[in-house]
Amino acid sequence: MSKDRLNVGGQVYITRHPTLISVPGSLLWEMFTQKNVRSLARDSKGRFFVDRDGFLFRYILDYMRDQQLVLP
Repeated sequence: MSKDRLNVGGQVYITRHPTLISVPGSLLWEMFTQKNVRSLARDSKGRFFVDRDGFLFRYILDYMRDQQLVLP
């Protein structure tokens, strides 16, 4: 299964594509279900670039994986 590499605020995340589209209507779902993913912003290494807090993104990604919110 293919994996997507993301640079979120300088933090690199690697996840499966189905994880990114697991919450219909979310910003990530909107980004990664569009027909031309090539138009998305990328960093110098070709990773998808998301201009958000990279540290906090881990909680969003965990939610998308498990469908439950767990915060410290």
